[in-house]
Amino acid sequence: MPISLSTMSSPLARAARRTTVRRGLSACAATLLAAGAALGAAPAPQAAATPASAEAAAPLVLCPSGSLGVEFSPGLLLDTVQAQTFTGAGSLSGCLDSGHPLPLFGGAVSVSGQGDVSCLTSENVTGTVTIDWNGGTGAASSSISITELGPVQPGDQVAFSGTVTGGRYAGQAAVIEWIGLTLSPGQSCDTAPGVRNISGSAAGALRPV
Repeated sequence: MPISLSTMSSPLARAARRTTVRRGLSACAATLLAAGAALGAAPAPQAAATPASAEAAAPLVLCPSGSLGVEFSPGLLLDTVQAQTFTGAGSLSGCLDSGHPLPLFGGAVSVSGQGDVSCLTSENVTGTVTIDWNGGTGAASSSISITELGPVQPGDQVAFSGTVTGGRYAGQAAVIEWIGLTLSPGQSCDTAPGVRNISGSAAGALRPV
């Protein structure tokens, strides 16, 4: 589905988007902290699992810190949509899994894909984010199929989102986002060849669908 971002470029819209992201991450954190506090409580009798209770038991994962850099080719322009390929790498850390709250863990992130992308819009985006976990419980890695990307504007949140298609947390929705995006010196959406390298602090979240 195309991501229409023409209304997201205003200051009020970007502020609203940042507030929504922060509220979502705060809600994730509150849920995970509650799960951690429950570790010391005596277990209560439980009824046999039903499909609804099984879905509720799926882990919620929050990785509040990390970094990520991605290179686009040929480069992103403000409102000129072009076929782009992208590759990148980074890491996530301080990850907390509601199903196994301790210990914290992290992972190495790699990104590759393509799509029709400008600095403001993206469509037909496909690709893969791979996370090679360095701790936690379950399979050693997660493979995420990318379905959305954008927008790419300095100082804003920019996210890859999709679904975990293989490995740990398979079937869950995933978002890997930059916080306070930065562009390499001399790059601008307004001037060809456009933005080719973006980087910044990153966070990630995986949740039941």
